[in-house]
Amino acid sequence: MMGIINGENSQGIQLDFLVNVKEVAFKDQLFAHGSRIFYVTPRHDNRLKFNRDLRSFFSQHANDYIAVWENANSLANIDYLIYAKKYGIAERIMHCHNSSNSEGLIRGTLHKINRRRIHKYATRFWSVSDEASRWFYGPHFHDLPHYRVFDNAINLDRFVYDNRTRMRIRERLGISSDTVLVGNVGRLHPQKNQSLILHTLAVLSSRQTSIHVIFVGKGDLKQELEDEAKSLGVDSRIHFVGAVDDVAPYYSAMDVFFFPSVFEGLPFALLEAQANCVPCLISTSITQDLMLNDNVVARSITDAPTIWAEELTKLVQHGRVQDSSLRGTRFDLATQKNIFNDLGVATS
Repeated sequence: MMGIINGENSQGIQLDFLVNVKEVAFKDQLFAHGSRIFYVTPRHDNRLKFNRDLRSFFSQHANDYIAVWENANSLANIDYLIYAKKYGIAERIMHCHNSSNSEGLIRGTLHKINRRRIHKYATRFWSVSDEASRWFYGPHFHDLPHYRVFDNAINLDRFVYDNRTRMRIRERLGISSDTVLVGNVGRLHPQKNQSLILHTLAVLSSRQTSIHVIFVGKGDLKQELEDEAKSLGVDSRIHFVGAVDDVAPYYSAMDVFFFPSVFEGLPFALLEAQANCVPCLISTSITQDLMLNDNVVARSITDAPTIWAEELTKLVQHGRVQDSSLRGTRFDLATQKNIFNDLGVATS
């Protein structure tokens, strides 16, 4: 989304945001581009107030918009599109961003229920990949109205490796220039499988003293990961950075990007890491179409931490590639067609 807003494709387009979280990433950038942010009560906190907030928003603002675009990891909550239809917004887009349930039994059940009725409310069905759509929309996703895959494209120039940035981030974290720094970017969540990173670090720390890990992101799993790191004796080597407005500098600080997710749709973080040319160690659960640089290695999440440790050591020795193979591909924002053409919206 930020790639669209910051890129040339956003010219002439007003993008506002309806959110149910207090802290919105990139808020200052959004305001700078003229976006407005509207808040509603989270449905799981108070269902009645959530509905009142939605009614209030759509009754006041429905006439302001030609489309509502819901980006989601599941179909557990499609109320935004239900209200958009009720208040007469003609274009209602559901955009799939995940390939499996990561939200628990109740939301997984709601997803299955809503998958059978989403066609009543969405007019366009978008996705990050066909692979993700099979779980998200069902086996007949290609038959859905205006089905279209929009690749997660990024501005490659934002993620180019910079040595001065590398030194600045490492100094801030108290990490020396000769320390191997392994990084992970994403929610602290079981889907991301960050426990495997800790166990791999435990193997490596017994062989090499100068190795640390940074986790860039926040989530409910932080305390559990902290406790696990302590039990493995690697807590002094772990750095929880938290959520950041600009993740790009952290890729330059890394020597290896470690991304052993149990499942993914089409992850931005892996694209960003490859744009930075840092070696990437990923799981085979991630679509192999994203292995574009020649320093990307995939292993099964069932492999022992010792095997992951061996691959990571090899990648450290391999180092960065000279230039990213993402350039000129469908993941390069510079070559991505304007997604708003799909709605017939003219841009200047």
